[in-house]
Amino acid sequence: MLDKQFEIAVIGKNYLSIMYGLKMLVDKNRVIVINDKRASLGGQILCSHGRLEVELLKQWGKMEGIDQLSHIDQHITPRYSTFHLPTGRLKLGSSSPSNNLREILRKLPFFFEGDSQLLNSYVFDKDLRDNFDKQYFQYLNFLSHFALNSRSGNDFEREFIVNTLPPEMKKLFLLFEKNYLKKKNEGIDWDEKEWSVKLINLIANCYLHYSFSIDQEFYQVFHIFLYLIGPFYHIDDRAVESSLESLFVEKGGVIKNARLKEWVFYKGYPWSIELDSFEGIFHPKKLTYFGGIPTGLPMKIETTSPILKQVTLKTKIDKPHLSKSNDKLIHDFYYCNKDMIGGEFALWKITETEEYLYASCPVLFYPGTKIDFFEKRIVETFNSEIKKIIPSFMSEQWDVFWDHDIFHQKLRSKKRKPNQFKDKIFDYSGPSKVSLIKDFKNFGPMGELPLGFISCLMKMRQ
Repeated sequence: MLDKQFEIAVIGKNYLSIMYGLKMLVDKNRVIVINDKRASLGGQILCSHGRLEVELLKQWGKMEGIDQLSHIDQHITPRYSTFHLPTGRLKLGSSSPSNNLREILRKLPFFFEGDSQLLNSYVFDKDLRDNFDKQYFQYLNFLSHFALNSRSGNDFEREFIVNTLPPEMKKLFLLFEKNYLKKKNEGIDWDEKEWSVKLINLIANCYLHYSFSIDQEFYQVFHIFLYLIGPFYHIDDRAVESSLESLFVEKGGVIKNARLKEWVFYKGYPWSIELDSFEGIFHPKKLTYFGGIPTGLPMKIETTSPILKQVTLKTKIDKPHLSKSNDKLIHDFYYCNKDMIGGEFALWKITETEEYLYASCPVLFYPGTKIDFFEKRIVETFNSEIKKIIPSFMSEQWDVFWDHDIFHQKLRSKKRKPNQFKDKIFDYSGPSKVSLIKDFKNFGPMGELPLGFISCLMKMRQ
């Protein structure tokens, strides 16, 4: 029989929600995680990460005594990304940061204009590159600990963060920041260099910060710098979730595979929840949400700009076209037609397996939007665009579906720190019930997380 009283009810089951539940159990809270499939997170926030995000999970494990996280390396595999830019193809994700740096220097040297002697040394001096790799990983270890312990927005002021960098990384970042911002903010007559910077900017901001925009704060530029020169990974989210689930139940947590049927609030605060599993009503004191767009749930999350939801096209292939046929690693290919910026289907992420090709594209989403409205157009557009990458490729059999990744057209006002959060969630359980819910926290991307996954973890710590 289900307990009647819980301090915290968590809506949405994934490894992030169970991490949060474990942390709440430490404070003697009774916690229930409701595995309502309508509250789902996408693979971008759960699976696709850089080294800093992995270090944050490991640091969380060390701080909370969770071996499943401190040893998360057993659940990650390398992931490579190729960016198709006007200046050529840029392949990143090497396990060696200095190798990624050399690739950027070869393909996008204007990122680091201003100190040719320093840059040449990274091309020819192996000892310098080895030392750079060591510094990079040591710094991320420090930064992950710092981020999870941060409580003040002032911790992320530019001067403070820059001065925490090792000397060589500091020189490189200052060059990167100067040229990155200069090229990004150039006028309308963009050459190939400016377009390449803007496309890198758009892709990184979209998939790191869940914002389909090129507007950024300092700490977002800093995050992109660390991301581009570091390794990329795929996290087996199901394996991590399973290992944490066992620990959560062992420590007294409750997981219910059920749909939220009805809830009641008193003066805006949670009063009761009824599930469709016929186990009666229970009374939580606080609610948390770990999902994307709450379609079908009796709630609405306020956002300050339109939302884009990712549409994925899937087709069967006889062999990989963009990666080696015997290569078991994951490759992502990012493509954006600069002439389609501002149109419907501008940015594409293409991923291949041995049997299938997946092509994903963010599309403006409004309540009631159906794939039928644009399925024919998106397939025709992709079949046309893919020929610019693989001239011989053609498929007429596509499965087209929504996935759970979402993006904001633009994040809210400037001067907002990555550890400053504000949620507004409304009760929509009936036509006359539209009211602000108190003691309800949202940890998903609908909450406009300035640093994406990193901000999610920082919010969970707070």
